[in-house]
Amino acid sequence: MTDQFVTFAGAPRAKAPGHLSKLAGLGLTGGELLMPEEQDPTDPGGSPVAWATTGTDLRLLYQRLIAAFPRTGLWPVLASGLGGIDRLGTNVRLASRDEPDGDAFAVLKRYGGEHISALAPGVDPIPAVDLRLCQPIRSLLVVPVARPADVPATLRWLGACNRFMTGDDISAVLRSWEDRYGAVLVEIGATTMRMVAAAVPDNPEDFEALLVEHYVFDYDVVDQIIMSEERHRELVKRGQWEFWWD
Repeated sequence: MTDQFVTFAGAPRAKAPGHLSKLAGLGLTGGELLMPEEQDPTDPGGSPVAWATTGTDLRLLYQRLIAAFPRTGLWPVLASGLGGIDRLGTNVRLASRDEPDGDAFAVLKRYGGEHISALAPGVDPIPAVDLRLCQPIRSLLVVPVARPADVPATLRWLGACNRFMTGDDISAVLRSWEDRYGAVLVEIGATTMRMVAAAVPDNPEDFEALLVEHYVFDYDVVDQIIMSEERHRELVKRGQWEFWWD
């Protein structure tokens, strides 16, 4: 099987979130519209937050949606692997959105980063990065957002509820990493996320500061999954950012 690639030249952006009502015009049919759990799916006034679809191999569709994102405002995220979503319509935990937006520094300080005095410096310019698609993609979520980092907030995602972090909290940190390191959200599961980052700080002290941000954001993935600070350091440096909340 030939590997395929998606190239991100800086963090992808759309002018505004798209509209799931436009799916048919993009050739996207079937699938399932996901509603927040507090909303009655039969309520005509309810608003879906994502479209879910499955298939034997959706890599070409994924590439097409990525290329069209600046125009459509519909961002595709993989929903498989890393403990991903087996039944997209029932295992995605969605909640009401009533939390205010915040910035990354405030979120990290609030959830265990009291010792952080400043965020790690960003990288400028941010280089392009390739996402290697070496395995078939079997499930996708398509989310109306202006930038990938907004996906958890739009989904009202509760995958980090064991840390009492909301989707808005998660998106606040992801926006900052997106801006500073070209880190793009490419996969989301019931309690997991995966990002690809274009670059990390060259300065050892600045890189250590970024590692602290990662650990405050999600220490479970280091302590219970990777179980090696050195291995985690290598993954962060290579731009393979994985997160898992128990």
